[in-house]
Amino acid sequence: MIRALRPTDIAAVLAFSRQRDSVDVLADDDLPRIGFSIRETIERSLALRPGRETWIAIESGRVDGIVSAQARFGADMWDIDALRIAASVDADRVCLSLLDHLMHAAHEEGILKVFLRLPAEANWSVVARQAGFARYARESTYVSSLPPNAEPVDIDTMRPRRPADHLALFHLYSSLVPLGVREVEAMTLQEWRWLDNWGVVAPVRPRLPGNRRDFIVAHDGEIDVWLQIRQRQRRVQMLLDPTRSDVAEGLVHFAIAHIRGIDAIRFVARDYQESLRRVLSDSGFVETESEDLFARILTVRVPDMRLIPARAL
Repeated sequence: MIRALRPTDIAAVLAFSRQRDSVDVLADDDLPRIGFSIRETIERSLALRPGRETWIAIESGRVDGIVSAQARFGADMWDIDALRIAASVDADRVCLSLLDHLMHAAHEEGILKVFLRLPAEANWSVVARQAGFARYARESTYVSSLPPNAEPVDIDTMRPRRPADHLALFHLYSSLVPLGVREVEAMTLQEWRWLDNWGVVAPVRPRLPGNRRDFIVAHDGEIDVWLQIRQRQRRVQMLLDPTRSDVAEGLVHFAIAHIRGIDAIRFVARDYQESLRRVLSDSGFVETESEDLFARILTVRVPDMRLIPARAL
């Protein structure tokens, strides 16, 4: 039986979390992970955190699996942030049942898209496809072998991102990201702003440590590079126009200098970002892990027919 987590499930969930041989289906990423602590279980079972949903597969008081989803702020999208199966059961069957139940709940809640990350080439991808998910990209993590106290690099045309940059960044995204990926993640400016979420994150705590910082490189009025730094996760993403590889190495050093601390810095690059992957390899970064990105879309995109003034034709 699969149902929502309840306060009376605390003991069973804690016993499940102590099983060392249980299977964690998801790859490591920077999404919040289910903690299976007493506090976390109570918060989830009482729905004290808006946008968090958790379900368990339970038989005779024994938890056989757990799945959790986190809603993206301001958007009808879910990210599956926990999926764990007991080793003593038919893992494929329980996993598929949990995913099917989650998708049914997403449909009832009016969710448009559900996203799932799995280790690259994982056997779980078969179960994900059986549940209706489709792979749309692969994302690799590169770890820096450079010293974390690298000297800052000055780039004349680089500056912090501004609210007025939305449209230019969307044009950069549309020109560099393949159509198949955009069809899943964001095709329109509104969808892209949901995906980006910068308008919510940036103004709230712009100077506190751990906050996301965005920088852009512009040339002749066009944005050529978009650099996104997450201090807390020590994670860096870059959208790089291949024609601006001349500034790429300087941006890598800038990111390393910007992130304080001695722990490893992670750069993220997708399979279609060949120029960025080449720059990272040439700069001494080593690929450590890869994840396959899956999504299931619960809506159908239809043309929006509307009247426009004749002068605009």
